[in-house]
Amino acid sequence: IENYMAKGKTIAIIFAACAGLGILMIGSCAGLLYFGYKNADSTVSPKIDAMFSAIEDNTFSATYETETSQELRDVASKEQYTALGDAIGVRLGKLKSKSLQGFKMRQFNANSYIDVSYNATFENGKGTVIAKLKKEAATGSL
Repeated sequence: IENYMAKGKTIAIIFAACAGLGILMIGSCAGLLYFGYKNADSTVSPKIDAMFSAIEDNTFSATYETETSQELRDVASKEQYTALGDAIGVRLGKLKSKSLQGFKMRQFNANSYIDVSYNATFENGKGTVIAKLKKEAATGSL
């Protein structure tokens, strides 16, 4: 009987240790998600605001060389890019507010990527802003 009691205590200790580790892991994951959320918003939000400010100020075409990736410049001319900014300005109007809806971060070789989506309110209605940013290791810019 003593042997069974000792096994029961051992099993209870192992179970308690596993439960404690599980709670610690859940807490760690929640902390990492919160940190990622805050980091995504503080990194990307100013970039989104700057792009919409450039649309309002009619300086959007100036962001073509400085704020776009080579991949975008390979498929869209500066004129096409400028026309897109003009269309956004006319159709949506001024950006009034936005709130982070979701994000996804990933690393591929030396480049970091972050995809974000915002619920946004514009002068002419509501919409979703989706941005895909790439941080290149060579330049360090996002």
